[in-house]
Formats: sequence, structure tokens, C-alpha cells
Amino acid sequence: MSTIACNKRGQAVMSTIACNKQGQEVMSTIACNKRGQAVMSTIACNKQGQEVMSTIACNKQDTEVMSTIACSKQGQEVMPTILCNKLGQKVMPTIACNKQRQEVMSTIACYKQGQEVISTIPCKKQEKEVMYTITCIKQGKELMSTIACNK
Repeated sequence: MSTIACNKRGQAVMSTIACNKQGQEVMSTIACNKRGQAVMSTIACNKQGQEVMSTIACNKQDTEVMSTIACSKQGQEVMPTILCNKLGQKVMPTIACNKQRQEVMSTIACYKQGQEVISTIPCKKQEKEVMYTITCIKQGKELMSTIACNK
């Protein structure tokens, strides 16, 4: 159970993700460049009953966000690229992940500018289905996202 609290418009976003996986370590680095400022976020995941503490610092001001997540899981490299275009335009990032020889296709549909963003990511891991639901409210309002993992 992870809760991401985001406060947009030039304010810092502090996110904490707690993960419990199965004996392998996942090192993901997200690099964001927004309005001439670089955001370097590092997510370190240590599995097997240990807690994963991840902190993401983001600075957004209706500019384009280019995020690249590099994940190495079970000897296979996962390179998803998320392209976000703000200013009331539709954001459709697609994440393709290959985990345990199974393909995970996740599609996030976002609508900005005061509208509610409901994103549902279905993930298939270890023959079990993981349902993530993210509720976002943009434009100067507080963004509360709750990720529920069913493993």
C-alpha cells in the first residue's frame, strides 16, 4: 500500500513507495527535466520482506515531461519511456514491461486542467494480477494517489 502525495505548480513532490517483492533487487532511476531544472529521482527496491523507500522530487509547470525508467529485472532489461504533455492535452503514456517472461502492458490515460485523472494499470506478475488505481487531481490542487497492490 503506497500513497503518493503531490503538490504541483513549482512545489516539490515527495513520494514514498513501499514495495515487497521476491528476492531480487530493482534499481530504477527517473530523470526529469522540466523548465530548465533537472529532477533526479532514484528508486531503490530491496525485496524479500524489506521495505523500499523511494523519494521522487518533481517540479512541474505545465511543461513537457520526459521521463525514462530503466529497470533490470531477472536478467532482462525493461526500458519504458513516459512522454507527458501538459496544458490541457491528453496524456497517453504506455509502459511495456517484460517480467518473468510475461509481458506487462500498462496504459495510463490522463486528462489535465482541473479534471480528474483516473488511471488503471493492470499488471500480471507471477501468474497473479496486480491492479493499480491512481486518482489524480491537477492544477494547483493537491494530488493524492493511492496505489493498491494485490499480490
